[in-house]
Amino acid sequence: MDSLNTFLTTLNTLSPLAVIGLLGTIIFLLVQGKTAADTKVDAIASNHLHDLPSIAESVKEMSETLRRIEQRMGEEFSYIRARLNGRS
Repeated sequence: MDSLNTFLTTLNTLSPLAVIGLLGTIIFLLVQGKTAADTKVDAIASNHLHDLPSIAESVKEMSETLRRIEQRMGEEFSYIRARLNGRS
């Protein structure tokens, strides 16, 4: 908190032109840093896309496996239901 007060006191003693220059420099550095960060994010975001074909194939295989399981469970449920109806 003391450093913030010292900083504000120093800004108060500077001329308005110096404060404008300081703010311009800060804005420039923030924009320049954001551009560099965006480049890194783009590189990271595009890096994981090379696995998409294998992921899609894996999902298709899982889908077919789940269909077979569902079909088998339906058949067994029908068998159990027929056995229960036959005994009643």
